[in-house]
Amino acid sequence: AFEAEQSYHTHLFRERDKSLRKAAIDLFIEKHGHVFCELCSFDFADAYGILGAGIIEVHHTKPLALITPGEPTMVEDLMLLCANCHLVIHAGDALQRLETLRSILPFRKK
Repeated sequence: AFEAEQSYHTHLFRERDKSLRKAAIDLFIEKHGHVFCELCSFDFADAYGILGAGIIEVHHTKPLALITPGEPTMVEDLMLLCANCHLVIHAGDALQRLETLRSILPFRKK
């Protein structure tokens, strides 16, 4: 295998507003005191100490593919997720998988 070879690709990229991400995280910290996964409660700081402090992913509850250009995204349309929950959601139909995780994970929260 030649995994280090370079190639050029052209593709469309959906823009994301970094200030919206920051606003969602800031609002969550204001409410909860720190960041953690909204589905499974995983806290990177608990697991990795100072190296994990503040690490979190931000998920659009409405897939970007369904948002029309110019349609506003609100902070309430975002949720904070650990990398594992985010990966599981995006491994298939994101809307359906999010609802499935919401139904099964409350029993696993600490």
